[in-house]
Amino acid sequence: MLKQDILALAKNTSVLYVEDEDATRNSIALLFERLFREVLLATNGKEGLDIYRQKRPDLIITDVTMPVMDGFQMIESIRENDLDQKVIVISAHGDSRFLQRAINLRVNGYVMKPVMQDSLLNSITDALELLWSKRQLEELNSHLEERVRQEVEKNRQKDTLTIQMLKQVLEAYPNPTIVYEASTIRYINQALGAMVQKENYADLVGRDFDISQCFLQEKGSVHQLKDLRPGDTTPKTVSIKTTMGRKIYLVLVRELNLHGTPHVLYTFNDITLPEYQKIKIAQYTEFLEEFVFTSRSQKTPEVATPEPAPARQAPATPKKQAELDQSLNDKEKNVLRKSHSEKVTAQEFVADIGEEILYELYELEELEEDIDIALEQFAGSPHKANLERVSSLFSKYASTMSLIFEFSDLSYAITSLSSILRNVEMAQLDDRKIVILKTYLKAIREDLQNWRTTIFVTRESKDIHYLDSSLFSSCLQIEYTLSGKEEEQSQEEDDLDIFF
Repeated sequence: MLKQDILALAKNTSVLYVEDEDATRNSIALLFERLFREVLLATNGKEGLDIYRQKRPDLIITDVTMPVMDGFQMIESIRENDLDQKVIVISAHGDSRFLQRAINLRVNGYVMKPVMQDSLLNSITDALELLWSKRQLEELNSHLEERVRQEVEKNRQKDTLTIQMLKQVLEAYPNPTIVYEASTIRYINQALGAMVQKENYADLVGRDFDISQCFLQEKGSVHQLKDLRPGDTTPKTVSIKTTMGRKIYLVLVRELNLHGTPHVLYTFNDITLPEYQKIKIAQYTEFLEEFVFTSRSQKTPEVATPEPAPARQAPATPKKQAELDQSLNDKEKNVLRKSHSEKVTAQEFVADIGEEILYELYELEELEEDIDIALEQFAGSPHKANLERVSSLFSKYASTMSLIFEFSDLSYAITSLSSILRNVEMAQLDDRKIVILKTYLKAIREDLQNWRTTIFVTRESKDIHYLDSSLFSSCLQIEYTLSGKEEEQSQEEDDLDIFF
């Protein structure tokens, strides 16, 4: 969705922001006042719950740890009667227990403190897309139902004309739509024919054809058409394998009375991209739980990452490389590689993710060009401002990469690299470290271009994770270079270095 579209949606949205820290609340409230139609503020979960019950805001953004009533307790109270309220959680806790609880409460976004504006705006964008796509679908269906009802009423005695007008109305409707009388199809529009891959979709009219045979039998989605009942306000989704990849649709059901006979109208709204955001949270939680367990089993926390790939000759001394190898035990490497046990070719992978996700990845090529320019500027003038520009561009790249949960670990590595670059003190870097830093940043840039090209452009890669080791190795070497790994690092038990 374009930026101007998101801004337009926000201007018609009310938001409740719950935060106990005055400085943080006032600072972020200024941003929200520029974005949203109405901004409501609360200092704890109890105040937030009272305001929610009075005002019913479109979106709630809340901290977790607060006096009187915390954010999770507030969400639990809301979920008792409202499963569809859009909620984003802001927290300083990356513990898997917090993430799992957030998932169980069906939150729509989880933003870590300190809050990065891009991360917060991405979560807000996802929530707004879900909120307004559902409302738009309801409005369109309500309008469609009224149009159909009006046309049927006008032409009650003219069956042929009525059916023709019904076809015209539904054919102009952009969403896949089908009308049943009992188990018989009375109308199916072209969009639905394309969805179920029926070129001669018009031939289905008048036949008993159950489109649920096209539904994928996936957990959490509807498997049978009979489970989609008119009047059920609980959001229902179906998964369908299309020529453009796997699609997820939100289904709305309406009853129609045509010539005194009950009919049922089903409309399908594509929500594939927002649903991918939910999957990312679940994948990250699973990874984090196993990683935290590994970290706590050690006397001191260590960085978990794959072994450097032999193909990438890193400009590190043998002594440093030996230190690096010794700091990574096999168990931690297995944690990082847990989701990469089976090779998946680029062609197989791209066929499954769908064109919507690919469209979002188009900006990566432009970002690579911007990174080239920023790296040239830093190479010519290694100053803090130029390094921060490089950091910002890597952060944007990681944000777009994170749209695909299969690369969530890689995205977090690039995000952590961006954070390290942003926080580095230039006064601590001698000429040798600057030269090493330039070399590795250039290597990462080249690997990212190869990653994007061989998977999403030429699709010739035989394993979509073949470059992961090289990228992780380069990111880790930069951290070692900038942090001075020769000195002992004393950290708290749960400090998880590069990924968190």
